[in-house]
Amino acid sequence: MPLCIHGRQLSAGQFLIKAAGYVPRHTAQFFRNRRRQAAKQREQRELEALMQGGGQGTPRTETARLSLLAALLREIYAHVPYYRQFPFLAKASKKNCISLLSRLPVTDKEFVRTHEAFLRHVQLYHENYPTWGHTGATTGRPLSFPTSYVAEDTHQRALYQYMTGMHFDDIAAKPFGIVTFCGTRPLYNGSEEQALDAHIYWKSEPADAFYGTLDFCSFYETEDCLPYYVQKLNEIQPFVIRGYSNAILSLARFVAATAPLAFTLKAVYVTSEYCPLSAMQEISRALGCPVFGQYGQVEGSFFGWTAANSDTYYLSPFYGFAEVLDDAGNPVKEGETGHLIVTSFGNLVQPWIRYDSGDMVQYGGTNGGVLCLTGLKGRSKDFIYDVSMQKIPLVGFMDIHYLKCHLHIRQYQIQQDAAGAVIFRVAALSSWTQEDEDEIRAAFAKKHIQVTFDYVAGIPLSAGGKELLTVQHVAPVQESN
Repeated sequence: MPLCIHGRQLSAGQFLIKAAGYVPRHTAQFFRNRRRQAAKQREQRELEALMQGGGQGTPRTETARLSLLAALLREIYAHVPYYRQFPFLAKASKKNCISLLSRLPVTDKEFVRTHEAFLRHVQLYHENYPTWGHTGATTGRPLSFPTSYVAEDTHQRALYQYMTGMHFDDIAAKPFGIVTFCGTRPLYNGSEEQALDAHIYWKSEPADAFYGTLDFCSFYETEDCLPYYVQKLNEIQPFVIRGYSNAILSLARFVAATAPLAFTLKAVYVTSEYCPLSAMQEISRALGCPVFGQYGQVEGSFFGWTAANSDTYYLSPFYGFAEVLDDAGNPVKEGETGHLIVTSFGNLVQPWIRYDSGDMVQYGGTNGGVLCLTGLKGRSKDFIYDVSMQKIPLVGFMDIHYLKCHLHIRQYQIQQDAAGAVIFRVAALSSWTQEDEDEIRAAFAKKHIQVTFDYVAGIPLSAGGKELLTVQHVAPVQESN
């Protein structure tokens, strides 16, 4: 009697041959999936232990980091065309992988744009690749790239467990257990205009469990609109609020000035923007919960976290390999500030190898493969020009959070239209005095920069809903070869 499989008739002999091949093939796939799942669970447990242990690594985590780096270097030599010119990568091991990595060029967004066809994994990438990431416009021109964030889920799960003491599945089981303040646009019946008419300043994101199933729009946080934000939060009562630090700070200040939330948050999780310790503490007091920082990129090249109400970040040894380099490309010493250069273990389809994150950070040492950052100092693109057209990074001389006046500033921005002069745009609190203005003038005077103050009600947001520190209108001088 003939048998039928997928609409095709087979004899008994043909069926037995098919079955004999089917069982071991699918059994092997079943066990591969089980091993992969077990490895993820083990990684999550180790991450939770790192977070609970104050970011103190162990010989085991250092070995894991070196193993991942060595495997990545061998992989890119075998399957990424650009790196075929470096045959020494084929011999990468735990003992030599750091020195081999240091022989590769530092890359950036412009490098990726120029060489993108040669930076993709020849076996994983194809024309119809389904998953893409997109950087914002705050660090230059936007960039799109294929993604495979294989480590993101374990890191997010571990972080939520650490922040709340709850299993992530229990958080996600609650409708709107996590909400986000970001640059989304509100929608009602598919229309932003109808949403605003109905005082709806949010949009549902039902499939976005890690990043919030309801997005609140940072563009409309005004005195008139914030009561509706609070009303919605009191209605849905999330466990965690995450998102842009300035957007959450606006909410916190409104709550502090009016009435507490009608429920108890488990945690606030600030990301995507620099959040100084003073802002973390202010948010924590107003919203009545601990505030944690998460530090990363859309590129998926590194993952950092803080303890509650702390501005010291620890970078995961399972997510990527990080370096802090000076302007000449040399490693900085502990306590010094440099460029954060990252190599991702997760995004194999387009690997990020010695990629300049664009951030200036203070290096706090490495322990058991866990790199510590004792300060996020801002974007390397945040600079001004003096009258002789010398570029002056704001990092190190205009860190507003170390000045006394920062306690009296709600928002600020530095604009430069002419070399040797800046406009200091400030949304000041009622406690602002002439002494605060004098302190800022004195800081700029040390670099021979004249300051004009522009007092405003608020700082306009970028197209992505973030606040820009600098608006630079002075064209750079072309350097001669």
